[in-house]
Amino acid sequence: MSVPLVPNKAKAQTAESPPVRKREISRRELFGIAGAVVASMVLFQVFRWVSGGSDVAPTNLPEISSRELDAATAKWKASGPKNYDLEMTVVSNANETNIHLEVRNGEGKRLVRNEIESTRPEELAQWTIEGQMAQIAAYIERDTSVAAQNAGMQMVNVGKLDPDLGYPLEYSRQGTGDQTKFHVTVTKFQPIEP
Repeated sequence: MSVPLVPNKAKAQTAESPPVRKREISRRELFGIAGAVVASMVLFQVFRWVSGGSDVAPTNLPEISSRELDAATAKWKASGPKNYDLEMTVVSNANETNIHLEVRNGEGKRLVRNEIESTRPEELAQWTIEGQMAQIAAYIERDTSVAAQNAGMQMVNVGKLDPDLGYPLEYSRQGTGDQTKFHVTVTKFQPIEP
């Protein structure tokens, strides 16, 4: 059975169908709808943050170029202490990790992550200033490669580098796709006298 499409104005009024009356929306209903829309937007942003959306890190950080990172690495090699304690907060997708690292003679000696000590040499090396700078350099190289651009990856490496010693004060890698997004903030840097 098919139903002919007839505009409302063309329909004849019959005794069986009363005239259609437009319903006006009250001010109270309008505020209720607006409140529901705002609440939905807030919940969407919370879900996006919890599920690892692109807002892991502040967006006001400048992009780090390979030239800037090379200059910062040179500063660190020339002036950075060989003995230091470092505390960081790392946010990766929805997880927050607190790291305490003790570096002596340029090597990671003790790492505590969320109150659990790690003695794995590769993990100790990864979180030293040299290890972090090498990782950032690898990310910048990979994210700016032709292969990454052809694959549609749009990752950006942003952060703030210490103006005197060059170490990353704050660093974030974020973008599109299924890549892990994370943000590292140095909360304490303490040079140790030998």
